[in-house]
Amino acid sequence: MQALGLGEEYCVGKILSADSNYPSAEHLQTCAQEKLDAYIPDNQCRQRDPRFAAPEPHDPPTDEKLMVAEFTYDPAQEGYRCPAGKRLKLKARRHQIKHILYSRYEATEADCRGCALREQWLQSPETRRKHLAVFLERGKRHCPSR
Repeated sequence: MQALGLGEEYCVGKILSADSNYPSAEHLQTCAQEKLDAYIPDNQCRQRDPRFAAPEPHDPPTDEKLMVAEFTYDPAQEGYRCPAGKRLKLKARRHQIKHILYSRYEATEADCRGCALREQWLQSPETRRKHLAVFLERGKRHCPSR
């Protein structure tokens, strides 16, 4: 701070917040020397914190009204048929949500609009078409390089 012309005591009593990439003995020692009130979580803090126990919002739903087993795979069309006989086309061969890979299929809005099974297998009245995520594999969690 002195190099910036802010004075030797500029950091005294200030609050420092850092992300979980920065906890180290060296950083904590510097904060103590500079008399900073530092908050630097370690990279395992979310695993211990009960506020993060609930699934994150981008996790795919696990309680779909109809599960994959209730759909029939059609290898000739590379798609699935729903219980009403309508086709769900392949939309993404390898769709990744966090560290899990899926194949994603979807029906057309027209097929779902007049379907007798609509209430049974669409998540809400506002849902326009059925999307089906078929599990492929679970990968490792990793942080993208900076």
